[in-house]
Amino acid sequence: MTDTKRLLEFRKKIKKRKPIFIRKDAHKVVRVAEKWRQPRGRHSAIRQKHKGHPKLVSIGYGSPRMVRALHSSGLKKIIINNLNQLDKIDPKIEGIIISRTVGNIKRKEIIKKALNLKIEILNFKNPQKQVETIDHLFQKRKEFKKKKATEKQKKEEEKKKRAEIKKEKIEEKKEVEEKKTEEELNQELKEIKDKTLIKKQ
Repeated sequence: MTDTKRLLEFRKKIKKRKPIFIRKDAHKVVRVAEKWRQPRGRHSAIRQKHKGHPKLVSIGYGSPRMVRALHSSGLKKIIINNLNQLDKIDPKIEGIIISRTVGNIKRKEIIKKALNLKIEILNFKNPQKQVETIDHLFQKRKEFKKKKATEKQKKEEEKKKRAEIKKEKIEEKKEVEEKKTEEELNQELKEIKDKTLIKKQ
């Protein structure tokens, strides 16, 4: 067993026994966040390490210096944002963590290049599966867009049909009204003629 492996196992044991360090009165007061702050009060029980109070951060809880900030695999963690950064990485000592701000297209490219260069990706258990899920997502998106486009087309066609039906109805109405007006005029003319005939008699 190498020295780093032994130290990593030792660090694992330490981490199990390590307490959760919380800020003074964080468990009592809602507005006080649990993020650690050094207690500076003159009579602070935490600062004075009294029994029954939250533990104080001290050197004894730290992990060995040789394996400090290393991944559980023993590799140094490096955050990656683009493809160019992969060329500077040494696969024997370093492993990569793909930044959460990286989009799916770029992420897919980074994973593929890392697999070709045999660089370990620390924030994915199965990188190949991740590539497949990204592809599946893109496929789903394409299908969704197609479906949306067809629905939009159908809606537009229905709209056109409705407009045509509306136009036809308006034209029919106009024709009916014109006929009515012609009949009314004819009737008025008839009445006038009748009146004139009566007057002449």
